[in-house]
Amino acid sequence: MKIVSIIFAWSLFINNTNNNKNNTVEVIKFMGTYGHYPMDVNYGIFWGFPEEHAKLNIIYDFSIEEKFEKLALMNENEDFEFLTYAFIYKNGKKRDTIYADQTLKAFKKVKKVKTPNRYEEIYYYDKEGEIATMLRNKFSFFKECW
Repeated sequence: MKIVSIIFAWSLFINNTNNNKNNTVEVIKFMGTYGHYPMDVNYGIFWGFPEEHAKLNIIYDFSIEEKFEKLALMNENEDFEFLTYAFIYKNGKKRDTIYADQTLKAFKKVKKVKTPNRYEEIYYYDKEGEIATMLRNKFSFFKECW
């Protein structure tokens, strides 16, 4: 009976762990502390220097897609400052990434287009800064100095 109890408890732990993984967004922050880059940080620089990354996992209980779809769309990257954050989350069976600048007001989602090696960028803007305020109040990770 004791073995059955242990197996049952272990299976609950595994299921809770798996559920949390499905509802976890991994946030990668590009620190820019190791050197100066000759241009604005782009995807190549962002992903090419993992030693510049700080990571945070956040468990959430809402649809990330819905949160961003409610934001106003931007024309191109006019208000997008420096690529600073990548929010990686599960969207169904695949993983998606939404990038944010240092202000946490401008966001972009990169979608692969049917043409090989072509991507479409969709820009969102949080004019009121509600997402930035919420993240900075809850996690020191998002504060400018930490």
